[in-house]
Amino acid sequence: MAIEKTTTELLDETRDTCRRKGILQFIPTIIAIIHNVYRGVERIIFSQLEDPELPECEKLQIEIHLRSEPDHILDDEERFYDKFFSSIPEDKQDLFVVTYRVS
Repeated sequence: MAIEKTTTELLDETRDTCRRKGILQFIPTIIAIIHNVYRGVERIIFSQLEDPELPECEKLQIEIHLRSEPDHILDDEERFYDKFFSSIPEDKQDLFVVTYRVS
């Protein structure tokens, strides 16, 4: 699916958190990686992920909505992480959590 046909959501509150954590500049890279490796991307939602027991460990959840077969998703996921780990600084990688919604 072409990038311009995909909805990407990043609320102002989440954008502020990304700025504070020093990860806002990586969002376009992550979006490009997602579009380059996953088949059937329909939507990408960036949101804050907070653990009530560890409030200082706030992370950014990347929820990828896909229309794809499970086998394809698993193959694509492996390629995603190869590119993610080579593109995002190691000290920032653990600030991201990737989840999926498959239709």
